Amino acid sequence: MTVRNRNYALSLPELPFARPGGAKGDPKIASLSIRSVNRSKKNQSINGRIITRSSRAQWYELRLSYAPMHHTQISPIISFLEQCEGQHQEFRVPIFPLTGQYGLAIGQYVNFDNDVKLHMVTETTPTAVVTPPARFENGAMIIPQTQNPADVDTVYMVCSLKQDVQTVDVDNRGLVRLSLDLVERL
Repeated sequence: MTVRNRNYALSLPELPFARPGGAKGDPKIASLSIRSVNRSKKNQSINGRIITRSSRAQWYELRLSYAPMHHTQISPIISFLEQCEGQHQEFRVPIFPLTGQYGLAIGQYVNFDNDVKLHMVTETTPTAVVTPPARFENGAMIIPQTQNPADVDTVYMVCSLKQDVQTVDVDNRGLVRLSLDLVERL
């Protein structure tokens, strides 16, 4: 079962970080944050004792905030949002910029070749342990080796827009401010 090579109708336009020496006019990400969501139920008794139960469901949410730009610079991203049809379309986002690490290390995000779920390495000795545990057996771990998203070993998060409505803000100087809220899809 190979799901990693699934074809996606849409692909988020190139997402370079805002840093000196980058190409002029490209949409730049000013900040990127990822959070792990784990659902649990909590009950508290009259005497104050708290009982929790885990639903064992886990997924990631991602926020991409772009640096202020003119409309012509950010138009590829705005066009992409229109093509997404709200939460309907799935697409891939490269995750390398989160850690900037190569190779196997604690805190590194990885994929498996037989699954599209994003995992985090939580232990490396004596063997690598990932959270959440791999969903399918016998999958080879894909570990980022280079920064190039075209490489086979790039780690991706398959996601969609978190909401059907995306707001594009324009300030009094004509600069567009845009943040995308994404949720992992499996």
